[in-house]
Amino acid sequence: MEVEMMAGITVSTVVDFLRMKCLVKCFCHMINIFNVSGAFLSGQFSDEEMDEVEALVMEVKEELKAAGVPFKEIRTGIMMETPAAVMIGEELAKRVDFLGIGTNDLTQYTLAMDRQNPLLQKKYDDHHPAILKMIKMIVDAGHAQNCKVCLCGELAADTRLTETFLQMGVDALSVVPACILP
Repeated sequence: MEVEMMAGITVSTVVDFLRMKCLVKCFCHMINIFNVSGAFLSGQFSDEEMDEVEALVMEVKEELKAAGVPFKEIRTGIMMETPAAVMIGEELAKRVDFLGIGTNDLTQYTLAMDRQNPLLQKKYDDHHPAILKMIKMIVDAGHAQNCKVCLCGELAADTRLTETFLQMGVDALSVVPACILP
């Protein structure tokens, strides 16, 4: 079994520039110290935001080089968590090294239901055909741009769908250890 460590940054707004810059610096150090192989960016992305994130990463790299701080190359990926991200998936995939599918949020936003609301538990269906179709759309968009696609969230641990995900072309499943350990 291959285990790859990833870390995540939530990008709420680019106005939060200094905090984001500090996080990117931390990731550069984590990549060296903990052998983290990449950073997922989580949030709602537009071309403008991607431009700002790329410029920020470049700026941090230049600062680290100028300070003589060694670092490995940062691979970046986006968590695809909204129907909007799915619809522009191929455009987003052109800008990153890999895609993650945040199934918890994607399901919640697509079905317009709070998955933790006990009154909606009987109606909440993470196997809904729309969710599965969106997962396939993301996989196709990622692969069209040579991006690996990792399925994350509770759905990734659902063994009833493992074969379906493999047939769709999902490259990796990210699950908490409790889901696979006895």
